[in-house]
Amino acid sequence: MSLQFESVMNGFVGDCAALWNGWKTLSPVQREAALARAVTRMTSFMQAPTVTFANVSGWGSFSWSSWTLKIKRSYMAKNDIRYKDFVEVCSTAYHETRHAEQFYRIAQGLCAGALKMPDTSGAQLVQSMAPSGSVRARVAAYQAVISGQNPLDGDAAAKTRVIANFLNVPISVVQHADRMRDYFSNYVSATKPAWFKRATTLDEVNEWMRATYKKTYSELDGWAQGPDGPYKVYRDLPEENDAHGIEDVLQVRVYMRCGNDTPANRKKPRTDAVFGP
Repeated sequence: MSLQFESVMNGFVGDCAALWNGWKTLSPVQREAALARAVTRMTSFMQAPTVTFANVSGWGSFSWSSWTLKIKRSYMAKNDIRYKDFVEVCSTAYHETRHAEQFYRIAQGLCAGALKMPDTSGAQLVQSMAPSGSVRARVAAYQAVISGQNPLDGDAAAKTRVIANFLNVPISVVQHADRMRDYFSNYVSATKPAWFKRATTLDEVNEWMRATYKKTYSELDGWAQGPDGPYKVYRDLPEENDAHGIEDVLQVRVYMRCGNDTPANRKKPRTDAVFGP
């Protein structure tokens, strides 16, 4: 399973359509709960992010260090939310959750041995192992480095700790990815989405990993989205190209499923008669 798969996307689209149809009869809390359930359902193949609603500056965000998805709360409280704003809320949830899947796939690929941490020597891997490890284990790890082997081979606990530190994600995410590591080959062998820039899915995941590895990534991301940074720089980042690509596809499908999609109707509120009770 993956957010890019038809069955997963169509399931979320159906949940969004149900939320739109019932919007007028639901309280803000019930709307939030419905969207949170939809996110949990579509991420059954990975560790689902915690979904929260807050007064964020943009539409939403994803924090990989806390594995938390934040959605702008004010829109969930609007009985007269505009059609296009509702679709934006749904597509934002999908976009930001895609970032969670990107980190999960990187962890899964590393656990499966299909990916290799960039610019990380064996000695650095040993140093990143928890200091609570036994002396015997650390000596064995150094001996593995000297002989050209991976010091994490055969030590599942150390491997998950190192990957969690490398990606700055909760260790439970990596542990889940490790348990499901055999499915990484299924993911990379599936049909490649049209919006991927690289020749293969494995190359695409490698690009996500290299982008997240850059220490200045968060600063670059913030600058590129700001008034002093060109949006194109932000949009062309590997992980953003993917998240926007999947978001664009989802938006089209939500509009089609909810119906009444015209340029004029997109500007109308949910309370307009054209959308029914």
